[in-house]
Amino acid sequence: MISDVATLVEHPATKRIAIATVAVVLFAGIVAATTKSDDGSVGEGRLTAHGRAAVTSVTGARHEVTGVVALHTGETVEAIEGTMSVELPDGSTVEGRASYKASDATRLKIVRPVELLAGDLLVVAKNGTDVLAAGNRIHLDESVDGDNAMRVTRSLAVGAGVYRGSVSFDSAGQVRSVAALRSLEVTSLGRPTSPTALRVDDGDAWDRRFLGEAIDLGHTLDKYAASYTETLGTANSGSPAYYRSLLPSLADEAGFTADLLAESPHQPGDTIIGAAIAALSRRGGFAQRWHDVFAFRDARATWGLVALDQGVAGGPLLAEVQNALNQTPFPFAQGAPPTSALTPTTGTTAPSTPTTTQPGGPTTTQPPPPPTTLAPVPPTGSPLVDGLVNDVNQILGGIVPKPSGS
Repeated sequence: MISDVATLVEHPATKRIAIATVAVVLFAGIVAATTKSDDGSVGEGRLTAHGRAAVTSVTGARHEVTGVVALHTGETVEAIEGTMSVELPDGSTVEGRASYKASDATRLKIVRPVELLAGDLLVVAKNGTDVLAAGNRIHLDESVDGDNAMRVTRSLAVGAGVYRGSVSFDSAGQVRSVAALRSLEVTSLGRPTSPTALRVDDGDAWDRRFLGEAIDLGHTLDKYAASYTETLGTANSGSPAYYRSLLPSLADEAGFTADLLAESPHQPGDTIIGAAIAALSRRGGFAQRWHDVFAFRDARATWGLVALDQGVAGGPLLAEVQNALNQTPFPFAQGAPPTSALTPTTGTTAPSTPTTTQPGGPTTTQPPPPPTTLAPVPPTGSPLVDGLVNDVNQILGGIVPKPSGS
């Protein structure tokens, strides 16, 4: 048996496999030794380049890398092509990318805390972490459930946008708290602005990763709101009873009053969407929810972000809004005028003279509306024209005469 093993070891192919295996094990050991400490945590940093990145040492030597590379204190790393991620000693992960739209490529320095030198940086952490940028210190708070996430940007200004959790933004001692789905920008050190709604981009992979459903929901709700406003007009926009008739969740809501409605004047379509979100939310009393919904919307939040901010799921919200659609007497849902109202020779609607009876008064005559002229039908018996006429007649109740000769 021993002689068989010795013979196998002497085989050239076996030697090559053994040498390759030893090389892989040694390489893995070197990488682990340079990126992990004795307690098993990441050392000074471990870079994974999904594409190409450039690492510059403290002496100024620069070299391009791919794959997994150990990072050391004082080095800088820059995304050249694709994306990169760096695991940090505190358990957090930061991600960078090559130039995106108007942003520079991500460039950061490996210090504690890590420092963003240029571009965009995605920060994901469960136990909290800090990022430095142009003298500002941005702290991502500890999570109670899953990972928190923020996006930090450095260009002419420094900004932080919060995907999940909350952030404490310290600009030369001026500290601002930034809640989820909000962002803050500093154009001059020590002068942070007030937080505003997070701006989202359909094409941004980071936005899509954390807010994809909210982005899509926002597009759908915007279309609903525009349709409602266009078709409903503003005749009943100040009446709580009108919105109660459209939204089942408002039917028994005592907190929905005319005064509350007047405090947040919006187009009818936006009022319907906002009212549905406030009614379905369970974060505080109704009046507070109403104020929060429209204050966030007025800060230019998309309806998808407003719903997410209130903890309202897309399915129930769309069902509520679609119910309002079904309850709405849209003008285009009315029947077409009867055939007898058309004159056979001109193809125009015969003007009628509507009357209005005032309570306790005489009947008054209103001026007739202008005639509606139908497009002339080509005098041909072609199958194409005949088919179009048949289709139109099926929809409109036979008001279009067939072409002569058919």
